Amino acid sequence: MLWFGIILVLISLFLIIFLSKYLNRKKVIIIITCGIIFLIIGLFLLVKTTYLENYIEITLPSNLVEDISQEDLNRDVKEDIYKTATLNNDGSITYRMTKKQHRKYLMNLEILYDDSINEMIDVEDNIIKITRNDNFSSFKVIMNSNKLPNSKNLINNNLFYMGQIYAIYSESEVKNITIKYYDNSSKKIIEENKIDIN
Repeated sequence: MLWFGIILVLISLFLIIFLSKYLNRKKVIIIITCGIIFLIIGLFLLVKTTYLENYIEITLPSNLVEDISQEDLNRDVKEDIYKTATLNNDGSITYRMTKKQHRKYLMNLEILYDDSINEMIDVEDNIIKITRNDNFSSFKVIMNSNKLPNSKNLINNNLFYMGQIYAIYSESEVKNITIKYYDNSSKKIIEENKIDIN
């Protein structure tokens, strides 16, 4: 859409400036009128693409906000992580970012969460691996035995938190997050945990 807007602006300038020199008055009026119409449409598309469509606004609820100040958020803005970040009176945070920033943020979030999942596996001897789906709404914890890990509650809390945060930032319509514990030998589900969101 951005390129289409630029092309329309260039066409309109060409019509108004160049063609009008070589035509009679009646045709000049028609050409100028068409040029102005193209110019208005082109400028509208440019403004819409640049200032409206390119921005995404996300509000993180207060119950998912860790200890953070407006000064901390301002530093993130200076580092070009967000366009703006506002700590609201109710404790929630409203982020405004470009689509490019949003894509980069989601990519970094995936890397961060995958690293955290690998750390959980390293700490707990009974866990062979933890898998997830693309939007962090479903997790499978594969264990050596049917004995649940000692840190099960901590694992649940961390995975549920990841799922909720990712759902908010990715603007996905996830209804719940599930965590299933499997015995690798029997392939049976030992326990399933689920929380509803939204």
